[in-house]
Amino acid sequence: MGRPQSPRPPPLVVLLLLLLLLLLPLPLGAGDSLPTESRLMNSCIQAKRKCQANPICKAAYHHLGSCASTLSTPLPSEDSSVSADCLEAAQQLRNSSLIDCTCHRRMKNQTTCLDIFWTVHPARSL
Repeated sequence: MGRPQSPRPPPLVVLLLLLLLLLLPLPLGAGDSLPTESRLMNSCIQAKRKCQANPICKAAYHHLGSCASTLSTPLPSEDSSVSADCLEAAQQLRNSSLIDCTCHRRMKNQTTCLDIFWTVHPARSL
């Protein structure tokens, strides 16, 4: 009589374990080829969420969005067509995380992030 065969794990269990290992987060600093949520600490999407929670910031961001055509001139600080309301909204956003927000290639919702960035970006130079 031969030795009893040891039970082998079914292939499905092995595949599930491999899948679980692939989904586990990498150690800090490993695999930096794609941006992760931790690397996007001040993404424009997160910054806008914070801003929306503050009524003053929310109103300033909304108003700055309506100023976009006025602010898109090359040197808005020298342009007298920039209204005082737009300048005030830009000033209010300088104290928010929106003013330094960033977007990264291949990030989730990249288009939304860039829309937020280009709404706020002209306010940096005012």
